[in-house]
Amino acid sequence: MDGKLDALVPQLLAAATKPENINFNGTLVYALGKFDCSAYFPQLVEISVSHGYEACMEAMCAIDEQNVHPTQDQLDQAESILQQTANTNLLPHQKEALQLITTRFYESSRFNKALDPFQR
Repeated sequence: MDGKLDALVPQLLAAATKPENINFNGTLVYALGKFDCSAYFPQLVEISVSHGYEACMEAMCAIDEQNVHPTQDQLDQAESILQQTANTNLLPHQKEALQLITTRFYESSRFNKALDPFQR
């Protein structure tokens, strides 16, 4: 896409993560996937493990289809998000996203304890 349109990503992310939009943000997250979101890996991870089904799936698609290669700083930020959410009551789609993200981007040993309930 046109680089000028990529400037819309922060506005789309802000709209998608507004508390009043959380259960109605799947289309906003879908739109994000059409832009370069490589600088927003931690935010996509957060959406994947804490939002509704449609937003979660769209965030995972954006990560996968854009073949995101996060920086170490982005990985550290996302790891903090994952560790915080791993100890909460995740919905099945959020558990799946957590498992997929940790398998793809982290050594499994770093998350064995957090993922243990999901391995059953």
